[in-house]
Amino acid sequence: GLDMAFWMSLIATGIALVLGLIVGYLTHSDKKEATIEKGADAGETAQESVVNDVLVESPVSGNVVDLTTIQDPVFSSLAMGKGIAIEPDSNVVVAPFNGVVESLFPTGHAIGLKSDNGAEVLIHIGIDTVKLEGKYFKPLVSQ
Repeated sequence: GLDMAFWMSLIATGIALVLGLIVGYLTHSDKKEATIEKGADAGETAQESVVNDVLVESPVSGNVVDLTTIQDPVFSSLAMGKGIAIEPDSNVVVAPFNGVVESLFPTGHAIGLKSDNGAEVLIHIGIDTVKLEGKYFKPLVSQ
């Protein structure tokens, strides 16, 4: 038959599972998943959205484009998360909310921001712009 070691390991596994569920339940925050509403259809002017109870304004003026239609498989497949693409009509990108710069890529083509309320946004400029190795980008902030 089955020896005592089998039953003890089965009991230990069950206890670990139950404790993991309890700790997960107790430490779970009510932070909402960052969602971007389709309030602006493709072709409309980018304005603002609410993410994690934070008003997120457009970091650049221009026309909204459905993210799944752009020619960058990483972003169009939504592997980096939900978002929007904007065809800019200016060359200035600003912070979409009050917060801190969590990450600034050395090439200056992408910046990660975190709002005071915990909403996180990645602003990525251009398609394949990492290949420019920082040429044409001048970040005015630091991490």
